[in-house]
Amino acid sequence: MTPKIKLIPHTETGLLYILNLFIKLGAHNESYYRNTFKYFMGPHPPYPLSYIYYEPHENFFKFAYRKNIDKLPVKTWEAYDEQECMIRINKVAIHNISPHIMIVSGADWLIGNVPIDPVIPWHEYMTKLVAEEMIEWKKLITELEPKTKKLF
Repeated sequence: MTPKIKLIPHTETGLLYILNLFIKLGAHNESYYRNTFKYFMGPHPPYPLSYIYYEPHENFFKFAYRKNIDKLPVKTWEAYDEQECMIRINKVAIHNISPHIMIVSGADWLIGNVPIDPVIPWHEYMTKLVAEEMIEWKKLITELEPKTKKLF
């Protein structure tokens, strides 16, 4: 289980925490997404101009108005200064303050012409997205590792 921290530190610990959030996000199977879409398309449909975000501590996807999220500055890890913001190095933006929501997509595609079975494409999208993000975040950890020199 990923421990809860209030503010993601700009350290190796912070990077490892973010990696653990992606591991948790990537652990979902098709059944999980099928249930998520039942929730989305039933009593909790998306609203126009919203994002789909993942809340890792509740292990649940939700919607958020773009205007609420877009007020926050978006920073790369290199520019991150532990002030409230969204941290992004690829496609997923992570709120640096608990509950560390992870913006994974816009929600407009769920309004109107929704595919007959959106679960399989969504599961494939999320699997690919998590794999791509893990590669980028692991690069940052690798850059922090001390470089060893050969003795001879």
